Amino acid sequence: MRTFIDFIQSEHANNTQFMSVVQNLDPESMKAWFEYNGYEVSSWECARVIETYQSESEFAV
Repeated sequence: MRTFIDFIQSEHANNTQFMSVVQNLDPESMKAWFEYNGYEVSSWECARVIETYQSESEFAV
C-alpha cells in the first residue's frame, strides 16, 4: 500500500488535480481530497505540504 508521501513524491508532477489543490492553499481542502483518494492525512501534514510547495515553486505568495 502506498503512503501519502509516496504519492507526493511520485505523482505530484503528473496529477493536475493535486497541483490544483496545492494552489488552493487550504489544508482542509487538501485533507478532504486525500481522504477521498484513500489516504489518511492530517490537516497539519497538508499544511506542511502546501508550505513546501510555496517555498519551492512558482506558487509562492
